[in-house]
Amino acid sequence: MELLETVIARNLEGCLKIHYMKKYILINSIILFIIISAFTACDSSQEKTEYHIRNNSNNKQLLKAIVPTNLFVREELVSSISVLEARNRNIIGELLTVEGYIGSRKDPFSQNRASFILCDHTIDSCDRVLGDNCPTPWDACCEDRNKIINGTINIQVVDKNGTLVQGNLNGVGGLKPGAKIKVLGVVDDESITSSMVLNAKKIKIL
Repeated sequence: MELLETVIARNLEGCLKIHYMKKYILINSIILFIIISAFTACDSSQEKTEYHIRNNSNNKQLLKAIVPTNLFVREELVSSISVLEARNRNIIGELLTVEGYIGSRKDPFSQNRASFILCDHTIDSCDRVLGDNCPTPWDACCEDRNKIINGTINIQVVDKNGTLVQGNLNGVGGLKPGAKIKVLGVVDDESITSSMVLNAKKIKIL
């Protein structure tokens, strides 16, 4: 009888140990799952945040200026003058038609404003230099900087209220670095001798 009770007691003790061991393993598994899930969620959240930042950054770079529908024209803009001649007629409110090319630096377009730099044709772009393989010839890096400063004007687009339009003009209406154009515009109120500013009314791509 005592032997039977001993056997039963040992079996019961073994069963209890197995039960608690299974329970211990189950609890540890649940804790491990929660920890892994938490780290995965953090990584996913960080990845989404980084993507969101990169995506927003790209959107800002691709933001194009919305310009008046009649800004770009096909008809000829007559009686045009050079950039150098325009600088000598830098009188606020005067209507001028100026001819030149977009350039003077690697990126002649303002990033978030509807403006760019127009160069006089006497400023040689690098592609006019024999044997020069410059990838950005419009930057005129071979020219004297003082010549560039004195042979360029700022072209900008304003709305009907005279406010500078926001956004980038590169690629709008066919504008691009190195493009030869004519601009009909009015000398801006803030135009000065050292930095002429022309508010474009019409632009023709040549």
